[in-house]
Amino acid sequence: METFAVRLKKLLKEKKISQSELSKRTHIGKSSISTYLKGGYIPKQDKIYLIAKVLDVSESYLMGWTDEKERKQTPPPSFNLSDIKPIVKTVKIPLIGVICAGNGIYADENLERMLVVDSNTITADYALTVKGDSMIDENILNGDIAFFEKTFNFESGKIYACIVNGENTGAIKKVHQQGNKIILESANKDYTPQIYDIDDVHIVGKYKGLLRTE
Repeated sequence: METFAVRLKKLLKEKKISQSELSKRTHIGKSSISTYLKGGYIPKQDKIYLIAKVLDVSESYLMGWTDEKERKQTPPPSFNLSDIKPIVKTVKIPLIGVICAGNGIYADENLERMLVVDSNTITADYALTVKGDSMIDENILNGDIAFFEKTFNFESGKIYACIVNGENTGAIKKVHQQGNKIILESANKDYTPQIYDIDDVHIVGKYKGLLRTE
């Protein structure tokens, strides 16, 4: 089944409704709607009802639980907002900047925002925005948000966030060790492996998954 974010994006396009118009008709903030479309947060039940009503689909279809679009012509159920339970258990993960999937880019470690994600899907300590195309064969694309678990150790052949030469030049690569050398391997045949002395590469996180924003 498709996710809420995917369904919402498709329906807006299908109905020719802009984010601004949806915001105006539901009285939901533009920033909240933008977050919904990026998959960063699932709205509460009252917001789901408002969006589904404007888009003329059932709440279940909008959430991706069914392929039945038809909206039943019944009044919404009565409830107290304080009684609403989360649809899924969520956790907040800090998005702290960017990391290179190319030939090297400044790894900005300033907190940008907190991402709200399904705790059953992602377990991570922080997230970084991917810049570049060197990991495309691992389905890690430019603009993706990559999640990492803090670690300073590594298992050869796995994907890690690392800092080279003790500077703020971060990279996401497959990491291998051969003797006293570290090899940073891309997942794109257009990029050659990079070889460093073992003391020049610092592992700062193990790759745990990604969130595609577009």
